[in-house]
Amino acid sequence: GITSSSSFRLDTTFAGDGVITANWEEVDEEGYGALGTSMTESSGIFTFPSTGYWLVFFCSSGNFDVAAGRISSSIQVTTNDSSYTDASEATHQGALNMFQAVTTMHQIDVTSVSTHKVRFYINQVTNDGNSVLGSSGINYTFATFVRLGDT
Repeated sequence: GITSSSSFRLDTTFAGDGVITANWEEVDEEGYGALGTSMTESSGIFTFPSTGYWLVFFCSSGNFDVAAGRISSSIQVTTNDSSYTDASEATHQGALNMFQAVTTMHQIDVTSVSTHKVRFYINQVTNDGNSVLGSSGINYTFATFVRLGDT
């Protein structure tokens, strides 16, 4: 059965391209409860607390406050604690002054907690200057990690 689940959110809006390396916090709203041991995060790198099959959800909320454009949001995975590859991607396509949320997910067979990790990447495909929303009071851009079972 499911023995571990936790959620983290971006607490500050992120503008630009690249890995979201800062401003992650574990969700702390009324009624939130992590199951088992939570993930850990350092400089945008998320470490699994145990081996097993894990489902990773990533939701990013795009804010097209500069111009119409496209924002790509990716889950990146490493199995050697070094090189990362895009495992799953979702794309926002929006008009000026538009907000839009997209979700992507990826199932990972974590056979080693020291080498198998994830991070989240934002690419301003068109019109740099748009952003993904963050807040310390509500989940706009967030990740949820669920351990499905033993590997």
